[in-house]
Amino acid sequence: MLYRALLEEIPDLIAVSLRDRDDESSGSVGADLVDKVVDETPGFHCRKWRRRHIETYLLWPPAIAAASGLTTPEVEAQLRDNFAVAITSANFRPSDAPDAIRDLRGKSVLKEGDAAILGQVNAGAVDVAREMDAAVVPDDFRTFLTELSALVL
Repeated sequence: MLYRALLEEIPDLIAVSLRDRDDESSGSVGADLVDKVVDETPGFHCRKWRRRHIETYLLWPPAIAAASGLTTPEVEAQLRDNFAVAITSANFRPSDAPDAIRDLRGKSVLKEGDAAILGQVNAGAVDVAREMDAAVVPDDFRTFLTELSALVL
């Protein structure tokens, strides 16, 4: 609604909406991040992360360890013991994560709740992101940034 109102004043306006998938089904978004639930208006690009929460993209144990002061095995153990997920530096996949990872509540794992890995240390999601190696940055980020670059150029 806001976009349509602004479009009357700015005829060449282009907008991008990017949001978490939250409780919507994994089928509501494709590999291109296009939100299949929203009818797209020309010039208004609705995009959605394929994972439930953006924080889930940061669940790479070496980065969490570097940001938190924990060791990588300690982070892997917390993921396994507190959240029943086996994310290790050996099996982490930046592309096509399994459904269990896509549906994981990343906010709870990293920062919300008593068991949150970063809940007991002075570090946050941005600190973890800074520690991510380029080789393990999830493909969804690359997809989004490529599309955003194309819209700007």
